[in-house]
Amino acid sequence: MYSQVVAVNRLKSAVSKISIYPNPVSKFITLTVSDNQQIFSGKLINSEGRTILQLKGNVNQVNQHLNQHLVKLRAGLYVLKLVDGKESYSVRFVKE
Repeated sequence: MYSQVVAVNRLKSAVSKISIYPNPVSKFITLTVSDNQQIFSGKLINSEGRTILQLKGNVNQVNQHLNQHLVKLRAGLYVLKLVDGKESYSVRFVKE
């Protein structure tokens, strides 16, 4: 028995709307979005798929929260998932 195949469309505007730099990161990270006043909720996920940090706020609050916890992160691959009420975004980064 096969599962149903579902098509996923990736919007170009969603791809360019969010970014993180530098990547790889060591001490500080900067999240940028096209609208700094948007309110996001989201989570930081490690390479094992575990949520290690819950986030909520505008881009400045999310940046502050990420940077407060960045020093505690082990080296590895992380995925930041954010939702703004309309769209969902994911961006990967490497912690050195």
